Amino acid sequence: MVRTYKRKTDRTTPSSDVLLRAARAVKDNDHPISIKQAAKDFNVHYRTLARYCQKTTNKELANVDVYGKCGSMTCDRPAYGSTVDKCYDNLEKNYKFYFAAENSICQDYVTEKMYNILKRNVVPVVYNGGDYAITAPPNSVINTQNFENVSQLANYLIFLDANPNEYLKYFEWKKHYVIVSTPAPCELCQKLNEPLVTTVIEDLHKWYSGSSVELCRTGKNLPDIVRN
Repeated sequence: MVRTYKRKTDRTTPSSDVLLRAARAVKDNDHPISIKQAAKDFNVHYRTLARYCQKTTNKELANVDVYGKCGSMTCDRPAYGSTVDKCYDNLEKNYKFYFAAENSICQDYVTEKMYNILKRNVVPVVYNGGDYAITAPPNSVINTQNFENVSQLANYLIFLDANPNEYLKYFEWKKHYVIVSTPAPCELCQKLNEPLVTTVIEDLHKWYSGSSVELCRTGKNLPDIVRN
């Protein structure tokens, strides 16, 4: 008996990537399939897949690479004034999702993290205080606050990874919208050339922070996904 990676051999040795995708299909919360069916669909041995599913957790099925000071991976930032960003080029080439998380959940607080990724063919997974109906194109981001816990979010990302048609729906907006970066001085110049509108703010603190809703969410007011 010959065993290699070639499919025409008596018994193939599946790559880790194939096993990973097969296990994701089995453990999908919304549309799970049997190990037997997955083994057939991905051309792997039933017992091999069964053992892999038994020892693999949902966390392992949704691998996360962490760059920068918080992780073990690094990426060269572009030189000042350069239009070439190898980090984002690498991201677009090797990843389907990008966690665009802010360090605070504050009203309307959205930084360039989300918009930089929207320019690329990668789906941003966002965590901030923005109103995405206003700040992002329709169905362009995955809002972590729509999930009760991390496992639920991980299962959804795994589902999208295994179902290209569902994943590609997050790029439909590109047929109708484009992300444009406007320098702050240009925005100011545009505003100065608009018709003058007088606005009177009697209480700046109340106008900025609001009267009934706290400006930034903390403690028990944080999203469920953080507290669970």
